Amino acid sequence: MDDLDIKILREFITDVPNRCLQPDVTKSYIAISKNVGTTEDTVKNRVDKMCENGILRGWKLGVNPTLFRYRTDFFYFSTSSYNEKDKVIEKLKSISGVLWIVDYLGTFVGVLISSRDEKMLERKMLPIFSVISSKSFVRVSNQFPEVKKCLTTTDWKLIRSLMNDPRKKYSDISNELGISSRMARRKLKTMIEEHAFFMFPDINVRKIEGRVVVTYAIFYSDDVGKKESEKNLLTKFRNYFLVALPPENAYAAYTFILPNLSIADRIMEYVNALNGVRTSTMRPIVDFINLLDRTFNKEIRQKTVVTPLSHSASGHPNRC
Repeated sequence: MDDLDIKILREFITDVPNRCLQPDVTKSYIAISKNVGTTEDTVKNRVDKMCENGILRGWKLGVNPTLFRYRTDFFYFSTSSYNEKDKVIEKLKSISGVLWIVDYLGTFVGVLISSRDEKMLERKMLPIFSVISSKSFVRVSNQFPEVKKCLTTTDWKLIRSLMNDPRKKYSDISNELGISSRMARRKLKTMIEEHAFFMFPDINVRKIEGRVVVTYAIFYSDDVGKKESEKNLLTKFRNYFLVALPPENAYAAYTFILPNLSIADRIMEYVNALNGVRTSTMRPIVDFINLLDRTFNKEIRQKTVVTPLSHSASGHPNRC
């Protein structure tokens, strides 16, 4: 993997100008090629090669949790041993509403989880905290862009159609849902603008050779200092930047794919010298467990059922 591969992956996973996860599932190879300074064929060949090498296992669609009136929280904690860590990760996989799990180097684990309120969150996390030896953890609330538009039943059926193939052709969507390609295109465009979902390549971190994947978690003194420091950080090390978690006012987590740990340490020194940075940590990632294809299956199925209070292609909204 080289810097061009990273730039191509970033185009799929991150909406860089808006500092958010990429909602545009229709983004073409030619559009990506213009952004990264290469040709359409090169982008296609690089994507095909990453698939062949097992780095890219496919594409997953993440649904914006605010559509279900859910919030998200990221928990970061240590376990007492590798054995305990493995058990915790298996437990986390079975908890509803988990978007992804991060297996960090050593005995550290991270999880992004959705919930409607504090009571639901406590109920979901209780099985985890009951088995880990350490009772200290870091918790950060993450904010996805709020979707203001109520979706129709047809919108939800379209989302369900894209879950395991976000880059599906308009013609395939129209045939599957019994709508015109024009309607499929219009509905997708509206939902992309609303950030109703985001595309997330299923990256196999263990297959990345000659590179190290590192996340920097940074707590800022205030939101003003954060904006300036973030701009400096992502400008200076742009070639390595992959993705950032949905932001919280004075916190951010940035993931980079780096040539080696020496550069990782250099970035850490740079981060700590930035104005407005209160505390920061650096954690290499061993594995990234992407559960987006099943996170909200139950909720999406319920939204695609036509009831007296919901209609499909007529345009009447499903219950929000």
